[in-house]
Amino acid sequence: MLEKLQKLASKLSKSLDKEESVLQELNGECRAAVNRLDELKPGFRAMLKKAHAYAVFPSVGKAAAVLGGAFGKGEVFAEGKLIGYAAVAQVTLGVQLGGDTFVEVVVFENKEALERFKQ
Repeated sequence: MLEKLQKLASKLSKSLDKEESVLQELNGECRAAVNRLDELKPGFRAMLKKAHAYAVFPSVGKAAAVLGGAFGKGEVFAEGKLIGYAAVAQVTLGVQLGGDTFVEVVVFENKEALERFKQ
């Protein structure tokens, strides 16, 4: 019984280490995306500082062949601090073909907008 508990604890520990690694990678990607956008559009970071909060999706991928879809995961920041994680998803139907990857940033002007996003 003790051996089984040790194995279970070991698996849980490895799983948590992997999840932490994935979250650290996502955080690095989000910060790099903000840096790139600030280089392309001076004042971008200043706009984020003025916002109530913002969400960064560093790599939203979309693909389509009549039926299309897009998905990305990201982080939500308020006052420059990470407050949570989010995902975006989209399904489309129509005449379309191809794929793309892009960065998406959602800026929340006030607390109410952030609360709607959370719901």
